[in-house]
Amino acid sequence: MKNVILSARNVVKFHKNISFFSFLKRISPILGPVDFDLSAGEILGLTGRSGSGKSTLARILYGIDKPSSGHVLFRGQDLHGREISTTERLRVQMIFQDPTASLNPRRTIGDIIAEAPRFHGIWTRTEQLERVRDCLDMVGLPVRLVDNFAHELSGGQKQRVGIARALAVQPDVLICDEAVASLDVSVQAKILNLLTTLRDQRRLSIIFISHDTDVIDYFSDRVFKLTARVIR
Repeated sequence: MKNVILSARNVVKFHKNISFFSFLKRISPILGPVDFDLSAGEILGLTGRSGSGKSTLARILYGIDKPSSGHVLFRGQDLHGREISTTERLRVQMIFQDPTASLNPRRTIGDIIAEAPRFHGIWTRTEQLERVRDCLDMVGLPVRLVDNFAHELSGGQKQRVGIARALAVQPDVLICDEAVASLDVSVQAKILNLLTTLRDQRRLSIIFISHDTDVIDYFSDRVFKLTARVIR
Protein backbone atom coordinates (compact mmCIF):
# COMPACT_ATOMS: atom_id res chain seq x y z
CA MET A 1 0.00 0.00 0.00
CA LYS A 2 1.17 3.53 -0.78
CA ASN A 3 1.31 6.42 1.70
CA VAL A 4 0.65 4.31 4.80
CA ILE A 5 -0.04 6.68 7.68
CA LEU A 6 -1.18 4.39 10.53
CA SER A 7 -0.42 0.72 11.13
CA ALA A 8 -1.27 -1.92 13.71
CA ARG A 9 1.38 -4.60 14.09
CA ASN A 10 0.42 -7.73 16.03
CA VAL A 11 -1.61 -5.69 18.54
CA VAL A 12 -2.88 -7.81 21.43
CA LYS A 13 -4.75 -6.77 24.57
CA PHE A 14 -5.39 -8.94 27.62
CA HIS A 15 -7.83 -8.13 30.39
CA LYS A 16 -6.26 -5.93 33.08
CA ASN A 17 -6.94 -8.43 35.86
CA ILE A 18 -5.39 -11.45 34.16
CA SER A 19 -2.60 -12.85 36.32
CA PHE A 20 0.58 -14.77 35.50
CA PHE A 21 -1.23 -18.04 36.21
CA SER A 22 -3.90 -17.10 33.67
CA PHE A 23 -1.25 -17.05 30.96
CA LEU A 24 -0.25 -20.56 31.93
CA LYS A 25 -3.85 -21.60 31.24
CA ARG A 26 -3.67 -19.98 27.78
CA ILE A 27 -6.53 -17.58 28.30
CA SER A 28 -7.47 -15.81 25.08
CA PRO A 29 -6.88 -12.05 24.73
CA ILE A 30 -9.85 -9.68 24.56
CA LEU A 31 -8.32 -8.29 21.37
CA GLY A 32 -5.94 -9.51 18.73
CA PRO A 33 -3.63 -10.16 17.26
CA VAL A 34 -4.56 -7.29 14.92
CA ASP A 35 -2.59 -6.22 11.83
CA PHE A 36 -3.63 -3.59 9.29
CA ASP A 37 -2.42 -0.53 7.38
CA LEU A 38 -4.31 2.71 6.84
CA SER A 39 -3.39 4.88 3.84
CA ALA A 40 -3.58 8.66 3.63
CA GLY A 41 -7.07 9.73 2.56
CA GLU A 42 -8.56 6.26 3.09
CA ILE A 43 -11.70 5.35 5.04
CA LEU A 44 -11.20 1.97 6.70
CA GLY A 45 -14.36 0.40 8.09
CA LEU A 46 -13.82 -1.66 11.23
CA THR A 47 -16.59 -3.99 12.26
CA GLY A 48 -17.23 -7.09 14.36
CA ARG A 49 -19.64 -8.62 16.83
CA SER A 50 -20.08 -7.41 20.41
CA GLY A 51 -17.05 -8.51 22.40
CA SER A 52 -14.69 -8.48 19.43
CA GLY A 53 -12.72 -5.56 20.87
CA LYS A 54 -13.73 -2.70 18.56
CA SER A 55 -13.77 -0.01 21.25
CA THR A 56 -10.68 -1.50 22.90
CA LEU A 57 -8.81 -1.18 19.61
CA ALA A 58 -10.09 2.39 19.16
CA ARG A 59 -8.70 3.37 22.58
CA ILE A 60 -5.36 1.78 21.74
CA LEU A 61 -5.16 3.51 18.36
CA TYR A 62 -5.98 6.84 20.00
CA GLY A 63 -3.45 6.28 22.77
CA ILE A 64 -5.80 6.10 25.77
CA ASP A 65 -4.85 2.45 26.41
CA LYS A 66 -1.63 0.60 25.68
CA PRO A 67 -1.53 -2.79 23.96
CA SER A 68 -0.35 -5.76 26.01
CA SER A 69 1.94 -6.54 23.08
CA GLY A 70 2.46 -5.27 19.56
CA HIS A 71 2.76 -1.74 18.22
CA VAL A 72 0.71 1.08 16.72
CA LEU A 73 2.79 3.04 14.24
CA PHE A 74 2.01 6.57 13.08
CA ARG A 75 4.19 7.50 10.12
CA GLY A 76 6.54 4.73 11.23
CA GLN A 77 6.81 5.92 14.86
CA ASP A 78 5.49 3.95 17.82
CA LEU A 79 2.42 5.89 18.99
CA HIS A 80 2.98 4.61 22.54
CA GLY A 81 6.75 5.11 22.53
CA ARG A 82 8.68 7.81 24.36
CA GLU A 83 10.35 9.09 21.22
CA ILE A 84 7.20 10.35 19.49
CA SER A 85 6.43 14.02 20.05
CA THR A 86 3.21 15.47 21.45
CA THR A 87 2.66 17.21 18.12
CA GLU A 88 2.70 13.86 16.32
CA ARG A 89 0.38 12.28 18.90
CA LEU A 90 -2.15 15.04 18.27
CA ARG A 91 -2.31 14.02 14.61
CA VAL A 92 -4.52 11.11 15.67
CA GLN A 93 -7.88 12.21 17.08
CA MET A 94 -11.03 10.40 18.17
CA ILE A 95 -14.77 11.05 17.83
CA PHE A 96 -16.65 9.27 20.57
CA GLN A 97 -19.87 7.27 20.43
CA ASP A 98 -21.88 9.36 22.91
CA PRO A 99 -21.61 13.06 21.99
CA THR A 100 -23.35 14.12 25.20
CA ALA A 101 -20.96 12.27 27.51
CA SER A 102 -17.89 13.43 25.57
CA LEU A 103 -18.65 17.17 25.92
CA ASN A 104 -18.04 19.04 29.18
CA PRO A 105 -21.47 20.35 30.28
CA ARG A 106 -19.89 23.23 32.23
CA ARG A 107 -18.01 24.74 29.31
CA THR A 108 -19.26 26.64 26.31
CA ILE A 109 -18.94 25.16 22.82
CA GLY A 110 -16.23 27.68 22.02
CA ASP A 111 -14.20 26.67 25.07
CA ILE A 112 -14.61 22.96 24.29
CA ILE A 113 -13.27 23.39 20.76
CA ALA A 114 -10.45 25.72 21.81
CA GLU A 115 -9.21 23.75 24.83
CA ALA A 116 -6.68 21.43 23.15
CA PRO A 117 -5.20 23.88 20.60
CA ARG A 118 -4.86 26.53 23.33
CA PHE A 119 -3.25 24.11 25.78
CA HIS A 120 -0.74 22.84 23.21
CA GLY A 121 0.11 26.29 21.88
CA ILE A 122 -1.44 25.77 18.44
CA TRP A 123 -3.71 28.80 18.90
CA THR A 124 -3.09 32.05 20.73
CA ARG A 125 -5.74 33.66 22.90
CA THR A 126 -6.16 36.54 20.45
CA GLU A 127 -6.94 34.26 17.49
CA GLN A 128 -9.08 31.79 19.44
CA LEU A 129 -12.52 33.20 18.55
CA GLU A 130 -11.75 33.39 14.83
CA ARG A 131 -10.37 29.84 14.78
CA VAL A 132 -13.38 28.48 16.69
CA ARG A 133 -15.72 30.14 14.21
CA ASP A 134 -13.76 28.56 11.36
CA CYS A 135 -14.14 25.12 12.97
CA LEU A 136 -17.88 25.60 13.47
CA ASP A 137 -18.27 26.70 9.88
CA MET A 138 -16.24 23.70 8.70
CA VAL A 139 -18.73 21.28 10.27
CA GLY A 140 -21.82 23.21 9.22
CA LEU A 141 -22.74 24.80 12.55
CA PRO A 142 -23.75 28.48 12.97
CA VAL A 143 -21.16 30.62 14.73
CA ARG A 144 -23.82 31.87 17.15
CA LEU A 145 -23.47 28.54 19.01
CA VAL A 146 -20.02 29.54 20.26
CA ASP A 147 -21.43 30.69 23.61
CA ASN A 148 -23.96 27.88 24.00
CA PHE A 149 -23.63 24.83 26.24
CA ALA A 150 -23.90 21.21 25.13
CA HIS A 151 -27.33 20.65 26.66
CA GLU A 152 -28.74 23.35 24.37
CA LEU A 153 -27.78 21.43 21.23
CA SER A 154 -29.39 18.53 19.39
CA GLY A 155 -27.68 15.14 19.11
CA GLY A 156 -26.48 15.85 15.60
CA GLN A 157 -25.14 19.27 16.59
CA LYS A 158 -23.27 17.75 19.55
CA GLN A 159 -21.61 15.22 17.28
CA ARG A 160 -20.59 18.01 14.90
CA VAL A 161 -19.03 19.81 17.86
CA GLY A 162 -17.11 16.62 18.62
CA ILE A 163 -15.84 16.58 15.04
CA ALA A 164 -14.94 20.29 15.21
CA ARG A 165 -13.02 19.70 18.45
CA ALA A 166 -11.05 16.89 16.80
CA LEU A 167 -10.31 18.99 13.70
CA ALA A 168 -9.12 21.95 15.77
CA VAL A 169 -5.68 20.37 16.30
CA GLN A 170 -5.32 19.64 12.56
CA PRO A 171 -5.23 15.84 12.68
CA ASP A 172 -4.27 13.46 9.90
CA VAL A 173 -6.29 10.54 11.27
CA LEU A 174 -9.80 10.45 12.75
CA ILE A 175 -10.97 7.42 14.73
CA CYS A 176 -14.76 7.32 14.78
CA ASP A 177 -15.97 4.89 17.46
CA GLU A 178 -19.67 4.25 16.69
CA ALA A 179 -19.85 7.95 15.92
CA VAL A 180 -23.36 7.83 14.42
CA ALA A 181 -24.86 4.97 16.46
CA SER A 182 -26.82 7.25 18.81
CA LEU A 183 -28.27 9.41 16.00
CA ASP A 184 -31.41 8.93 13.94
CA VAL A 185 -31.08 7.84 10.32
CA SER A 186 -31.42 11.27 8.71
CA VAL A 187 -28.79 12.78 11.02
CA GLN A 188 -26.52 9.78 10.46
CA ALA A 189 -26.55 10.45 6.72
CA LYS A 190 -25.62 14.11 7.26
CA ILE A 191 -22.71 13.22 9.55
CA LEU A 192 -21.43 10.59 7.10
CA ASN A 193 -21.65 13.08 4.23
CA LEU A 194 -19.80 15.63 6.36
CA LEU A 195 -17.00 13.15 7.12
CA THR A 196 -16.71 12.26 3.44
CA THR A 197 -16.44 15.95 2.49
CA LEU A 198 -13.80 16.56 5.15
CA ARG A 199 -11.86 13.52 3.97
CA ASP A 200 -11.85 14.87 0.41
CA GLN A 201 -11.01 18.45 1.41
CA ARG A 202 -8.30 17.69 3.98
CA ARG A 203 -7.12 14.25 2.82
CA LEU A 204 -8.05 12.87 6.22
CA SER A 205 -7.68 9.20 6.93
CA ILE A 206 -10.61 7.75 8.85
CA ILE A 207 -11.06 4.56 10.84
CA PHE A 208 -14.82 4.15 11.07
CA ILE A 209 -15.95 1.67 13.72
CA SER A 210 -19.50 0.35 13.64
CA HIS A 211 -21.53 -2.80 14.24
CA ASP A 212 -23.86 -1.72 11.42
CA THR A 213 -22.55 -3.53 8.33
CA ASP A 214 -24.81 -1.55 5.99
CA VAL A 215 -23.28 1.74 7.15
CA ILE A 216 -19.78 0.24 6.99
CA ASP A 217 -20.28 -0.99 3.42
CA TYR A 218 -21.74 2.34 2.30
CA PHE A 219 -19.14 4.56 3.88
CA SER A 220 -15.83 2.66 3.72
CA ASP A 221 -13.19 2.14 1.07
CA ARG A 222 -12.13 -1.12 2.72
CA VAL A 223 -13.51 -3.22 5.57
CA PHE A 224 -11.56 -4.91 8.36
CA LYS A 225 -13.47 -7.39 10.52
CA LEU A 226 -12.51 -8.25 14.08
CA THR A 227 -13.22 -11.72 15.44
CA ALA A 228 -14.81 -12.05 18.86
CA ARG A 229 -12.57 -13.54 21.54
CA VAL A 230 -13.92 -15.87 24.21
CA ILE A 231 -12.22 -15.76 27.62
CA ARG A 232 -12.17 -19.27 29.01
